[in-house]
Amino acid sequence: MPDPNGHKQFKDSREEYDVDVDRMINEGMAGGRVNRTHNRIQIEAARKLPENNEDFPDSKPANHKEG
Repeated sequence: MPDPNGHKQFKDSREEYDVDVDRMINEGMAGGRVNRTHNRIQIEAARKLPENNEDFPDSKPANHKEG
């Protein structure tokens, strides 16, 4: 988020990593909350945040079938 005063005190992590994609995935999986449901935590795994313009580590074509 840009600093309204024009100071560059903190580096915005979105300049290097696709954190917005990670946020959307997490909120979609648990509705923005992490809590126990049916004795399981809804968001269980962490994943590598890809750098900007880098392919996602687990990306596959949509029509890919494992054999």
